[in-house]
Amino acid sequence: EKKTQQAISLHNKEFSGDNDLVVVDVEFSISQKSSYFKEGKNPRPDIIAIDKKGQIHVMELKYGLKATEGKAGIEKHLQDFECTLKGSKDFLEDMSLLIESKKKLKLIDNNCKVDKNLESPIFDLIIKGTEKDYTTIKNEYKTEISNNLISNIIWLDENNDSFKLKLQ
Repeated sequence: EKKTQQAISLHNKEFSGDNDLVVVDVEFSISQKSSYFKEGKNPRPDIIAIDKKGQIHVMELKYGLKATEGKAGIEKHLQDFECTLKGSKDFLEDMSLLIESKKKLKLIDNNCKVDKNLESPIFDLIIKGTEKDYTTIKNEYKTEISNNLISNIIWLDENNDSFKLKLQ
């Protein structure tokens, strides 16, 4: 999973016609000193990204259907997101500071800027697998999608090496 995270990060450093998101961080760890830290709920999102409108995306990467089950499955990540990062203006401010630092170092696209009117980051899934895996997961999580718990499910075909993040 780490190799894929790194490949996604390397292929999404700037906005282009091939991607809709710029990766800001991978394996983001919530500090115990932050206002959005909750004891027992310590999500470690696989990827934090920003879109062209300034929306922050908290993303979980899963390989096929088996990776969506059990303790590290989607439900646990959704619950942790709901308890900690969702609705956190402090998290958005932290991401804004991180983005500005990375822009100064020329590590990410200079056009990245967090929309100050945002109320919350959003939660997305990245599925690396077959088209059937993607369709199955999309159907399985229709309720979460319609209730805006999951904003986007991004499919990366396991049969090619494209790591560009495109919103559907």
